[in-house]
Amino acid sequence: LWKQAMETLVQLRRAENPQRHDYPKDLSAWCITFLKYVQVLRSLEEAHAHMVQPQKRKDIRRALECCMGRLLEIRNWMVVLDKGLLFMSMEPAINSLGLTPDLTEIPIPTCFLEDRTQELEERAAKPKVLAEAFEAPLQATAPAEDADHESREADQVTEYLQSMQMPRMSAYLPRKSAYRPRSTILKPIKEQQGYAGGMTSEEAATKIQSALRGFTSRKTVERSEAREQIFLGMQPRASLGDKEPLCMDAAAADARKTTQGQMQHLYQDSLVSQRSELMLVEGMDIREALQEKINDWVVKNQAGEDGQLPKFPSEAEGGSKIFLEPQAPVEEPPAAEKGKGKQPGRPASAAPKGKDPRKKGAPAGAPLPELPEEIGHACADDLSTAIQEWQDRWADRDDPGGFHINLCALELLKAEVRPSVAEEIRLQTDEEMRLLLANLKISISCHQVFIMDKRKAEGQGGVELFNRIKRDLLVEVAALAPTDRVLVIGTSSEPFNCKRKDE
Repeated sequence: LWKQAMETLVQLRRAENPQRHDYPKDLSAWCITFLKYVQVLRSLEEAHAHMVQPQKRKDIRRALECCMGRLLEIRNWMVVLDKGLLFMSMEPAINSLGLTPDLTEIPIPTCFLEDRTQELEERAAKPKVLAEAFEAPLQATAPAEDADHESREADQVTEYLQSMQMPRMSAYLPRKSAYRPRSTILKPIKEQQGYAGGMTSEEAATKIQSALRGFTSRKTVERSEAREQIFLGMQPRASLGDKEPLCMDAAAADARKTTQGQMQHLYQDSLVSQRSELMLVEGMDIREALQEKINDWVVKNQAGEDGQLPKFPSEAEGGSKIFLEPQAPVEEPPAAEKGKGKQPGRPASAAPKGKDPRKKGAPAGAPLPELPEEIGHACADDLSTAIQEWQDRWADRDDPGGFHINLCALELLKAEVRPSVAEEIRLQTDEEMRLLLANLKISISCHQVFIMDKRKAEGQGGVELFNRIKRDLLVEVAALAPTDRVLVIGTSSEPFNCKRKDE
């Protein structure tokens, strides 16, 4: 089911290329695309509810969220094509796809409901709590005399009704007995006479058989009625018990949910173990690579001929990530070109010529509604990324066993944990580099003051000596291993006294 939904998404994304001949251009075509996305959303929601493997559930949920975002973008574009109308008829699109109206409803994913279970329960219980809090003061302030008065009034009404009914019944009974037919009066007398004389064996057998046949016929009718009601769906199959299809589905859903929780705990434990293993195996290589890049940046960014050390970015500014992962600047078009040939605040295709998109009754100076000129692509790009990840990870993979015994799934675990491990090592390396640069700046400033005071008469000779010493010191620092530490001690007589301390 997941594979079919993702393959459908691939086809839909290809069809949304403006250079293709089947690119949707009018409202009816976009309605068909919208309904196809709804079907994909329903398939992804069902696949996520039935999936047990945590890694696959995570990827399915990401594709599900991207698909929902793309649905909203298409819906917004359909409103634009329909001249701002929020409600539109999709019956032609539904008939062309051969769907029923119930299949076009957008479901609420169960994963969202599970994430907000506690919040929804609190929201459902809040009206009851408020009602109880509102009724409690009223019940406390009500005097006890009112309750006694109401009970006395009820007793009086009951006594009055009984007194009114008794004489009427006593007057009615004699008249009723006078107008009874003769057969009704003689029937109990005949029965008593028959019992006194006794019945023959044939008469007794006949009465017994008639009673049994009546009982069996009534039971047969009841069973047939129950079967018909069960067939029509008006009554559940109570006779099946736990073998009822609904009961079996509920039991399977509970078992699946329990398995999902167990696999999620196992997945979290695997992440912790893989993180520790990566820190031991690949931690040193990552640290050395980062240290080499940071040292190159320090050497390249020395200011001026005197080689002033650069200021290392703080943690709030991003640290070494600023120069290790530079972000490309976003170029915005100039305002003159952006609004060229169009009225400010009004897109070219917002409304047809000769029609004012303002609502009736709006003032003449009211601003025109801003409608987009093309469909949004923010969620479409995320959806393409989710599709590409599915193609790289799961499209051509046969998963014979659980994820914890599959080597490829373990590699995915390592790939998921590796960025966090690298980030932690980068933060540690940045902090060490900040301390090292601070010590170097203090030592260099002390040495510069000492040289300038000692060789003031020699002109620029002291400065040249200072630059030479600092360059040699930077070369020595760059050659250190990541595990080495340098203790820099400066005094007036010995400004540089470096000792290496190995951990």
